[in-house]
Amino acid sequence: MQKFILYLLLGALLGITSSPLLAQQNQKNQNAQQLEQKIEALEKQLLEMQKQLESVENVEKLDLQAKLAEANAKLINADFDRLKREVWVDNEERLRRWSHWFFGILGIIAVISGGAIWLLLKSL
Repeated sequence: MQKFILYLLLGALLGITSSPLLAQQNQKNQNAQQLEQKIEALEKQLLEMQKQLESVENVEKLDLQAKLAEANAKLINADFDRLKREVWVDNEERLRRWSHWFFGILGIIAVISGGAIWLLLKSL
């Protein structure tokens, strides 16, 4: 009988000490589950924010690419205009030189023919 009472007391003592430990373990499990749920929610938010950031980055990239294409077009137009102006100036100078040569030759021909006509008239 003493053994029975001893075992009964040991069982009661074990029950008393184990129930707070089990409750504490359950609370830890619940806290861990809540923490995991919070972590999952934060991971989802992080993924959504990364997607939004990528879309913003893509929009910014497209905007920058459009600006770059516009700047390249302006640069090409400016180069073309500069080239056109250089060709026009070069053609203008070439035309002026040829005009000087042409009028110079015409002047020489006029002087020679005028001199020939003068000599011809003088000899008559």
